[in-house]
Amino acid sequence: MGCLIEELYSSNAVDLIRDLYYDDPSAKYSFYNAFGHKIIQSQNKILISKPLDILLFICSTAKFATSEHECQMVSVMIYKRLKEKNPLPYMLDDRGIDLAEKIFISLSFFYPALNRRWERGGPHPSFYRGISKQIFSQEQNEDFVRNFEKWEVFFQEFFV
Repeated sequence: MGCLIEELYSSNAVDLIRDLYYDDPSAKYSFYNAFGHKIIQSQNKILISKPLDILLFICSTAKFATSEHECQMVSVMIYKRLKEKNPLPYMLDDRGIDLAEKIFISLSFFYPALNRRWERGGPHPSFYRGISKQIFSQEQNEDFVRNFEKWEVFFQEFFV
């Protein structure tokens, strides 16, 4: 996190942030939210260090997020799945949580690809969404399931 914060703030601000961050551990999520807003406001900067932290901070700005845990789960899922050679879901090859995560990533970042599949005779994106939500629900991720579409829109508006 240190290198990333140094890219966003002046050295004096970094020292102050570090002191406050370690003085009050309960304020951690508030810091994440503030860092996320700073990243969003700094869109003219290219940030390359700590991509998982960047995702977590951006997720922390989602007002609808139920908990820090939900933001962490979503950021780790995106980080992991976007590094794959092919993040699109394949109903015959992918199973369980792998399928659910790939569907979420595809709906959030690659919706036109899913729509093209549908136009060529594949399942409609809403079918994929229903399958993914069902799997996440079976995995006891109810907060995420309730916010599933909100997360989709959040990432479509921010990244696409």
